[in-house]
Amino acid sequence: MSRQIHPGLFGSMENQPLGAEVLPLFESVQAGPTAEELNQAIEKVRFEAESAAKSASLRAEKLTQKVMTLEDRLRQVSGEINDRLVYLAARLKDKGSVDGKVEALLERHNQVVQSFELKLSQATRLIENQALQIARYQEALDEARRQLEKLKRI
Repeated sequence: MSRQIHPGLFGSMENQPLGAEVLPLFESVQAGPTAEELNQAIEKVRFEAESAAKSASLRAEKLTQKVMTLEDRLRQVSGEINDRLVYLAARLKDKGSVDGKVEALLERHNQVVQSFELKLSQATRLIENQALQIARYQEALDEARRQLEKLKRI
């Protein structure tokens, strides 16, 4: 399509060449959206916004529930750890008292052993002394027998 100036623009239409097509002064003007179309678009945007808000709200609720679940689990684990610490502290205290009792028993045992060793050494000395006395008595007895034998011979 060739471009031409509209012949009626400056006045008469006499100077139009034959076969020339008359171009309209304003080509078809596109009308803007109608009010109904605008309302539909607004409703569509409102629906999408409400959907996005509901979706965000559901996500927030789910996250809140997960956070609450994690907090409950954390409280539970914290309680279990606290209970275990209390149990271990009690065990350590018991172990300390048991260790004290064992040490007392060991000291008593050592005292008994030392007492036994002392009595054993005293008994050993007594036996040695008595063995020496017996040896002297035996010697004296032997001497007395020899003397009796001499006297019998005389």
